[in-house]
Amino acid sequence: MFTLLTQYSILEYRKDIVLFIFVSEYIFLPLYSIFLGLHIIRESNVTAFELSLIKDWGAVYYGKLFVLLVGYIPVAIGSIGLLILYNNYELILPLMTRITSYIAINMCTSVLLSTSFALVILVTFNFLIPVSSLIVFQTLPYGQVLDYLTSLFMYFTAPLTSYVNFERMSISITTGLLTSIIISLLLILLFREIFRKREISF
Repeated sequence: MFTLLTQYSILEYRKDIVLFIFVSEYIFLPLYSIFLGLHIIRESNVTAFELSLIKDWGAVYYGKLFVLLVGYIPVAIGSIGLLILYNNYELILPLMTRITSYIAINMCTSVLLSTSFALVILVTFNFLIPVSSLIVFQTLPYGQVLDYLTSLFMYFTAPLTSYVNFERMSISITTGLLTSIIISLLLILLFREIFRKREISF
C-alpha cells in the first residue's frame, strides 16, 4: 500500500515519470521483492519436511510460485492502474518485465541449499545489479551504444531504466522486453527441473 501511495503521489503531484521509475525500480519494488522472496526461502531440512507431508515435489515448487504470483498481483494491478490513469501506457510492458524477472530470481533462491546465499542472490539482483546498470548508463560516452548481450542483460535487470535509455541500446524496446520475459519464463522452468532433481535426493 505504501508503495502504491508513493507512486500515486509522484504521478499526481510531482508529475515526474523519471522519479516514478527511479523510486519503483531502485527502492520499493526491490524491497517488496526481497520481502516476498524471504517467504519461499527454506532450509533443506524444512523442504524435506514439506515433501514428507505433501509427497509431491511439484506441488511444493508450484506452491512457492503461487505465493509469489499472489504477492505480486496487488502491486502489479495497482501500478498498472496508476500508469493507465496518468496515460503512461508505455511503461506497462517494462513494469511487467521487471516483475517477471523478480519472480524468476525469487524462484532461483527457492532451489538453493543455503539461505544466506539465497539472500545474497536476492540483494545482488534486486539492488546491486540494477544500480550498476544505472551507473553504466550515466557513465556511457555520448553516442555510444551498448552491445547486444549487455543490452539484453540491461533489459532483464533494469527494464524501466533501459526503456528511458533505449537510444543507447542495440536492441529495440519491444524485442528486448519480450526477450527478457521469455528468458524469465525459461528460468522458472529450469529452476523447476533443478528443484525436482534436488528433492529426489532427499
